[in-house]
Amino acid sequence: TCMLIREISELIQFIFVVTFTTFLVSCVEYDILFANKQLNHSQHVGEHNKVTLPDAFLPPNECCSSIQGNGILISMLVIAGVFWSHRMIKFIYNVFCYWEIGR
Repeated sequence: TCMLIREISELIQFIFVVTFTTFLVSCVEYDILFANKQLNHSQHVGEHNKVTLPDAFLPPNECCSSIQGNGILISMLVIAGVFWSHRMIKFIYNVFCYWEIGR
């Protein structure tokens, strides 16, 4: 059971890493995060507001269009999906092997 739990956690970890990396690449506006670009807050001239992470997140529709417009990212996501599918098939095969060993 420990081996199965390890393999399941590896599958989940892979999905998390790919999803989080895709989010960081496509859905964060780093110019706002690092103060290279001003936020459009209603503030007085000369007053500086602290920039937070949610200020740098793109809206969901812009994020989706950013992902869809990036061909390299799409191809990398397809490759990651094929790799994950291969790992999932291997996991299912290992479940049957462990089942036979346990009998």
